[in-house]
Amino acid sequence: MLNRIFLIIILLNISLNSFSNNANRYFLKGYKSFNQKKYNQALGYFFNGLKFKTNANVYNLIGHIYSYKKNYRKALIYYRKAFRLKPNHVETNVYMGLTLRRLKMNKECIKYFDTAIRLQKLTGKKIPYWWYFNPGFSYLSFKKYSKSLKYFSVVYSGNYSGKIKNQALFYVCFIHYYLKKYNRFLKNALLFVSKNQEKSKLLLMNKFIANVYLKRNKISRAIKYAKKCGKDFWIYKIFSPKKFTFTCRYNLKLLQYRKPGMYYIPLPYKTEYQKLVSVKSNPDYLKIIHRQGETYALYDFTKGFPSNFTLSFTVHRRIIFQKPGSLSRVVQRRSRFAFFSMPKVYTHNAVLYDYGNPLVNITFNKMFKPGRTNIEQASAFARYMRKYIPHVKVKYNIKTRSGKRNIEYYSNLIKKISGVFKYKTGHCVHRPNAFTALIRKLNIPARSVLGFALNTAEKFSGLEEDGHGLVEVLDIKSKKWYQISIDFEQLWLNSWVHVLWYRETVSKPKNYLLLHIAYYLKKLRGSIHWKAEFIDKY
Repeated sequence: MLNRIFLIIILLNISLNSFSNNANRYFLKGYKSFNQKKYNQALGYFFNGLKFKTNANVYNLIGHIYSYKKNYRKALIYYRKAFRLKPNHVETNVYMGLTLRRLKMNKECIKYFDTAIRLQKLTGKKIPYWWYFNPGFSYLSFKKYSKSLKYFSVVYSGNYSGKIKNQALFYVCFIHYYLKKYNRFLKNALLFVSKNQEKSKLLLMNKFIANVYLKRNKISRAIKYAKKCGKDFWIYKIFSPKKFTFTCRYNLKLLQYRKPGMYYIPLPYKTEYQKLVSVKSNPDYLKIIHRQGETYALYDFTKGFPSNFTLSFTVHRRIIFQKPGSLSRVVQRRSRFAFFSMPKVYTHNAVLYDYGNPLVNITFNKMFKPGRTNIEQASAFARYMRKYIPHVKVKYNIKTRSGKRNIEYYSNLIKKISGVFKYKTGHCVHRPNAFTALIRKLNIPARSVLGFALNTAEKFSGLEEDGHGLVEVLDIKSKKWYQISIDFEQLWLNSWVHVLWYRETVSKPKNYLLLHIAYYLKKLRGSIHWKAEFIDKY
């Protein structure tokens, strides 16, 4: 009996050895074909050998062949088989992670790269940089920025070539930007642009830097880096200093209801961000007059109005951050600024200020919170207007079917500031006036400002839609007016490119001609042409 069992064991060993030898023959032929890049032939040998014996390395090689053919799903099947046989094999974990990433299975791939990194550290060998990059990119794909940052930071601080470290630094900067860690972003980004020469990445990084400086209201630095992105980049296009040249033409003989005499025509006034450089006209003006912050040209039309009146002026304009130090409430009603802080019923720019309307009070009470400073409260009102009361361009003669009324339709119904809060819309005259009303209910001086929104390099206009309005609030201590925007996130920038032609004042001079509005442009067959040029210095 024992002899019989012994004989069976010998026969089994002989059989196993022959199976092993057959498998090894096929595997060796498969390795040779694989090295010669005869992949289909190699697959045949590998599959024949696997009939006799399983082998983790062979499964990995089959996975490689399917990866070369870009059949990643089939490659993954064989990498998984190799992983089951050798779960602590470094390369198998890497192959698994890389294939899963190619299949966009980002969450699953991370654990295999982490295992490969951990096992490689035990051997003391250097870890290839892309073992860190792949899980870093995977975390980026589902916006886990903090986790992604760890992988790129290891490469940047590790023993890698300068080119690889620059790549890692780029993504470190990118992640800090999206995490809103702007101090760290600027520190690394400025280092990156000083060392890197790759144009595409330099362009993108300069855009990020310009955006961060703009968010911090450092306009000159934002322009410096925006300029490196080209003149078509929006920050440079909007915020760089410009020279605007206006040419206006009117037939003043059509002023039939006005008597000949001395007349004042308003010009752009001088501010911290805007200055009038030159004025020319035909016929010529008598003199330039400055009054209550306004600028006028005085004309002698005692002998009659000219049929071809031409006015040309040049303005330099820049955009600056101009947040006031404080906003104080007017207590004394005899103050020179009391006019701008009194919530009374009156008409301005064809909009009735009906302060007593319940809708105005409801909106004010909804947004007012005790404990806020006046600047915080004004900013809260501005954010409310920007978010909940969208701007709509002026449109005339709108035809709407019954039951279908769009916001343009409602905009044309608005005759009072309460209508802005009722219909939740308004154009660039409605919204600033409504915002002015909210500020004045705080007894803070505020006034509406109108002008041209010059967002193109060159424009010909005779339409009111090119006008725009915003609001100025007064810092009583410095006696300076500051623009506050309800259209942009940066509230305290004079964001619109304005050449201002009208603003609310206590009194206007007699014989005042406000030519640059739609009514006069149409009535006097007028036209306004402007041209913008970039200037290096304001």
